[in-house]
Amino acid sequence: MVASAGITNIAVYGSIFNRIRPKKGKLGELFHCPMCLGTWVGFALCALSPYTEMFNIEPTLMNYALCGAISSLASYAFAMVVDDEGLRINRDCPDCGGALSGIGSLEELGFVHESQLKQTQGGGDDQQ
Repeated sequence: MVASAGITNIAVYGSIFNRIRPKKGKLGELFHCPMCLGTWVGFALCALSPYTEMFNIEPTLMNYALCGAISSLASYAFAMVVDDEGLRINRDCPDCGGALSGIGSLEELGFVHESQLKQTQGGGDDQQ
């Protein structure tokens, strides 16, 4: 899983491939989507399994499907958690220094930030 996420992340986001990475058509779509390319990386790693000692996967149809799915999931999760500056966090948050925000929207997850909570309750430091 780590190998597939790393290969996919480098292929999709790595500046070393900027010149040769397809930009248009179906290949352009594939090379800009970690979930899509991760599936194909999983297929490739399954196919390479008999030629390496790093992992041992019998190349059956079911294993190809599982490797593709697991690789896609790992690649997508890795892309959502890590960016060029490390972990994806909101580094501009004045109250928590970014420790409470990051992956996706916290509001979508049902969390309310301390500053928003004060505003919704009609209070704040100045009204106490």
